[in-house]
Amino acid sequence: MSSLLEKLAPNVPRSWLPRLAALTWAAVGAIRLMPGLSALALTAAAAVVAWWLSRRAFIPIVERNLERLAQRPESSCAFGVFPWRSWLMVILMVVMGITLRRFIPPVYLIAPYVCMGLCLWAGAMRYIDAGRQAD
Repeated sequence: MSSLLEKLAPNVPRSWLPRLAALTWAAVGAIRLMPGLSALALTAAAAVVAWWLSRRAFIPIVERNLERLAQRPESSCAFGVFPWRSWLMVILMVVMGITLRRFIPPVYLIAPYVCMGLCLWAGAMRYIDAGRQAD
């Protein structure tokens, strides 16, 4: 279990730690002082989480999928771009998004939506890069 936690830990140089502490304190202070700034702080935090999550989870998935796609025949079904379970995940995510918007106020969904959107865009950019290299 500890090895999993070690793999997921976002390691940074020690010299960054005081800056991160300052950023955290400033963000918490801003959230407490100004509601408008809190949305900005949450969005910025979501962007940082998205950067980390895309590197740890999304890009490896894209790389595995690109390897799988390279093994496909020259003429392949367009829906074969993803395995069936990935298409089921897309449907599940759409249903969850609709459900969340029905029961949770939009202000609380900003950060998760920004995070997920940026992770998906990071993956899309990797696919575009692979497509350019293939041409």
